[in-house]
Amino acid sequence: MAFKSILNKSSNNFGLIISDNFTFNLDINTVEQHTSKLRVTENPIENGANIADHAVLDPKEVTVYGLVVSYEPKANSIERMTGYNFEEYPAPMKISPITEQAEKMIQRYYASINETKEKVKNQVVADFLLDYQSPFLNSSSSDRIADAHEKLLAIQRSGEPVTLQTNTRQYKNMILTSVGLTQKQNTSGEFVLTFREIFIVETQIANGFKMSKPKVRNLGRTQPREVTDEEKKAILASLANR
Repeated sequence: MAFKSILNKSSNNFGLIISDNFTFNLDINTVEQHTSKLRVTENPIENGANIADHAVLDPKEVTVYGLVVSYEPKANSIERMTGYNFEEYPAPMKISPITEQAEKMIQRYYASINETKEKVKNQVVADFLLDYQSPFLNSSSSDRIADAHEKLLAIQRSGEPVTLQTNTRQYKNMILTSVGLTQKQNTSGEFVLTFREIFIVETQIANGFKMSKPKVRNLGRTQPREVTDEEKKAILASLANR
């Protein structure tokens, strides 16, 4: 099941990537992979067996596969007229804005275009110009796909924690670690986004135990004096009596 949304516009889930400064969406999220691992730490004992002593929950990882098209998606004509989203309220039968005859005509039209494209692709045009290609074959990806790619790279470079809203649940404090783009046609780009959870902690500074310094007494100027013989005998006598 595909989850439809419009790039950089508000939708029912309020965006795939949510931050205080921006909201980003893919046109279609085709696959969402959620990974949560509990890692068990083990230590060997004397006989060589590993004994588990602790369990640590690793940061969660989410991989999102989606598409961005080169044209601005238009809302369903029936949805525009009625104001209802039929994806939220499924009808008992399939509702299509075009007839079956018109759909077959469009398929024949695209088939003829692809056939013409293959013929032109195999035809050598101005082979004396090494870098020359016909504008039809050298048409680059649309600005919409390139714009989505640049915005994702900017989010990745910033390293800013974002909120990831998926069809299953909402994740907070997620970092965009990987951005992949595969473009087989000029009309769409396949994106692969990998998010990883980070743990944010707050640090506090506590005052340690302070030793009180002894008070300093001013004894004035003191001068050494010579010890008398009687004082020396008294000291020796006290040591002998111990």
